[in-house]
Amino acid sequence: MKFFSDNVTIVEIIAFVLVILQILFYIVQLFYLIISPITANKFRKFMSWRQYNRLIDKLAKSIKKGGINYKMIVGIGRGGAICAASLSCRLESIPVLALDREYITGNNSKIVSFYEDQIILNNKYDEMKKEHILILSQQSDPGITLSALEKVMKNSGFEKIDKCAVLKSEKTNDVDLRYCAFTYSADKKCKKFPWEKQKNYKDTMK
Repeated sequence: MKFFSDNVTIVEIIAFVLVILQILFYIVQLFYLIISPITANKFRKFMSWRQYNRLIDKLAKSIKKGGINYKMIVGIGRGGAICAASLSCRLESIPVLALDREYITGNNSKIVSFYEDQIILNNKYDEMKKEHILILSQQSDPGITLSALEKVMKNSGFEKIDKCAVLKSEKTNDVDLRYCAFTYSADKKCKKFPWEKQKNYKDTMK
């Protein structure tokens, strides 16, 4: 069975193939226009695990470049605790401490509560209080949580504290944030973390 007669030229065959390819291209475009509004809201607002790991890799690289030998990472639960564990694996598995908190709102203000003004560790960690530690939030916007945690750690006897975040907004109040993997514009929303896809996920205790 022949698709072309014997007197069809090469140019005509090429032209025919190009027309078919163009039709297929339009079909793909049409499919994309139909399906993209359905999937965009569901998937585009969340980063992939690959994107997340790239951010943690970038953060770890910045910390190593800084040359400070941190002895502990304190992550803000719950997302910050996940990020702290991921970061620890890239920094010689240094110890990780996770602290959770709640937000109290009222009179157009927002207060962060860590339930305790200080933490009490086993005596064998007393020497660590003289070492550099890193407190970590998954996102600094507007930055009041990291500052509240820094106060708790100072009340607990830690002297050398640096703050960092995986993501930060340009409008963050954490002007002394030492490390950050990515900064996003104040007028834009950044992608949420992969674990935030979970049904009924909440990043605070309440």
